[in-house]
Amino acid sequence: MTKRRVALVTGGARGIGLAIASHLARDEFDLAVCGTRSGDAAADAVKSLREHGGEVLYVPCDVGDRAARAALVESVRKRFGR
Repeated sequence: MTKRRVALVTGGARGIGLAIASHLARDEFDLAVCGTRSGDAAADAVKSLREHGGEVLYVPCDVGDRAARAALVESVRKRFGR
């Protein structure tokens, strides 16, 4: 069995980022999505992405913060193994 590709989409819970994440989900990517909103606020977007059959991880993150970026990358590695 081939591992699914993994993409990290910043701002992927709304707007252009969500459109990009949706396209990747349709192309059979598992997704790590981050944004500045809470997990509850992004829940509908995450649900719609999961409808394409892939795994979706949402991480609240301000990518302008170095420690937050490091925590984001670590969360992706833990969840997807890469």
